[in-house]
Amino acid sequence: MKKNLYELLEVSSEATPEQIKLAMVRLGKKYATKSQMNENARAHFNQIKEAYKVLSSPYRRASYDDSLRLNQEKLAVARRIAKLTQIKEWFIREFKNIYQAIIEWQHQKRHAIKELKIKQQSSLTGEAQPLKGWKVFKQRAATQYISNTLIPGEKIMFQAYTHWFFFLDLGALLLVIGTSYLLIDNPQFIGKDVPTLPLWVPKLVSNQPIMVSVWYLGLTVLWFISVLMLWEAFIIKQTTELALTTKRIIAQFGFFNRTVIELKLRRFESITVDQSLLGRLFNYGTITITGMGGVKTIVPNIMAPVKFKKILWQVLEYLGHTGDDDD
Repeated sequence: MKKNLYELLEVSSEATPEQIKLAMVRLGKKYATKSQMNENARAHFNQIKEAYKVLSSPYRRASYDDSLRLNQEKLAVARRIAKLTQIKEWFIREFKNIYQAIIEWQHQKRHAIKELKIKQQSSLTGEAQPLKGWKVFKQRAATQYISNTLIPGEKIMFQAYTHWFFFLDLGALLLVIGTSYLLIDNPQFIGKDVPTLPLWVPKLVSNQPIMVSVWYLGLTVLWFISVLMLWEAFIIKQTTELALTTKRIIAQFGFFNRTVIELKLRRFESITVDQSLLGRLFNYGTITITGMGGVKTIVPNIMAPVKFKKILWQVLEYLGHTGDDDD
């Protein structure tokens, strides 16, 4: 990297005229003999003399300081752009990985659905035929819990799931991106006078506590909180289930604290679908199922709620025609 004039004279940018003059005298004595015997030393000594001519003049030095400051600002901007480019490339790369994982998951889901339909068709041999013209909307294979709760003769007719729009918490995602950028970029508005706190570390790492900036410590805490928020949204989506069988409506919520609601179809009274403007645009909504006695089961953010309602009425009509009884 090319040295600036202050580095050539081996002084700081805050050096006084007297210090610059003393540095020139010292370097002159050092290179006076070397420059006569060595071509490289002669060229370097000429650069030192040119640097002294500029820095010894107040006007030339002021003009040079302005150009040096401008170059440093341009370099800082270039570094910031490079960091942003790295962050962008990282997000693009991770997005492609997630997209490929989703494609693979959908392929596995379609394969599982085909196998489930084959099993259902083979198990219905000799029994009442399934609904004519009935088509399930993107049904996925039944979860282990729902499969284990099926009673003899009970078949899964439809399984709904939470809309992909709620797979991530948008606010938490923006918080992760913002804190990651600030942790990597080190913005200029953060001065050098930010207080620090001692952070305890195991003795295997260091015998002394590590001094950590309050700014970076706070950003790290916010980053972890936002990651936990994203994990919470993922858990809620993955553990919210709504299944329709030939005998019951099964709703399940929660992972550690599980809530399971089961309603017999013969005790079903009404179903309500509540969709906001975004819900109508992205095809999701809240389903409220009312049973006898006014007991309500509310399942939010379900994908294709109108389709679920239509299939539910088709199943009830089908069971009414066939005269099935779940008691």
